[in-house]
Amino acid sequence: MFGLIEGQRYGWGTSIAPLTIGGFSWTWSISPAPLALVLGALTLTAFVLVQRARARAHKPALLDLSLLRIGSFRYGAIAALIVALGEFGMLFSLPLFLQGALGYSALDTGLLILALAIGTFLISGGTPQLTRRFGGRTVVRIGLFLEAVAITGLGLSISLTANGGALAAWLFLYGAGVGMATAQLTSVILFDVPVHQSGQASGLQSTVRQLGSALGIALLGTLLIVTLGVATADNLAAVPGLDDASQQQIVAIVRGSAGAAIPELGSMPGGQAVQAAAESAMVTAARITTLSAAAVILLGLLATIAMPAMRREDEDSSHA
Repeated sequence: MFGLIEGQRYGWGTSIAPLTIGGFSWTWSISPAPLALVLGALTLTAFVLVQRARARAHKPALLDLSLLRIGSFRYGAIAALIVALGEFGMLFSLPLFLQGALGYSALDTGLLILALAIGTFLISGGTPQLTRRFGGRTVVRIGLFLEAVAITGLGLSISLTANGGALAAWLFLYGAGVGMATAQLTSVILFDVPVHQSGQASGLQSTVRQLGSALGIALLGTLLIVTLGVATADNLAAVPGLDDASQQQIVAIVRGSAGAAIPELGSMPGGQAVQAAAESAMVTAARITTLSAAAVILLGLLATIAMPAMRREDEDSSHA
């Protein structure tokens, strides 16, 4: 997570900013971000190897890798990881756009996103009936499809003249999809898991979801900030009267605040053009990030399609 989030600050290769933690200072020319990524990959690999060795030696293991041999659990966990990545990445970028580009207050942003919760709440009452009629896997797939459609619509609706009602409608549809998919995904993932492994499987799928949410914020958040910086620099190049030093300073302010400082740019001398350039850049970055989240959700949908078919009589008995 450190490598993904802080790469844009400290550099993806060569160190571009000092890192100080307590009394320790990073003095090497190479950035700490790629080293953190390598260290994370090596640590994760070592963890898996140790857990596999303990299982083979019939010793207690934190991670039961044999669960991944169960098709429904394996593809369901992949779907949960990808879906959480897309969902939380989108929810990270949307408030920044609303406040940075449209000038919404924190309260107004919360009220708009409330439409998502309302959609989830209303659909939850009918989800059990839909599950009994169509089956858990089908309900999950419908929910993920609605999520992808809603996030795509949301991304295409992002502009400086975006209508709050239209955004709320897309969020409502998205919330309905979340209510259908999230409520049933856990039971679908655990359906074929033996009872004696259900505790381990439940904990693992919960951990996978948390990992997906962290990755979503890190990956899509980084995409938002990097795209915002590039687009801001491009837009500022067309603003008359700005020298290179001023442009770099404004880009640093916009990137460093993830767009939150954009409304304040208009108060500086000649700042209206600068604010307009930054707002336009925020629209570009938010649209790219949101549509990327929609693509991620579609990947999660494809993962559920790869799940083995459930016998209808088994599925019906699970809801009895």
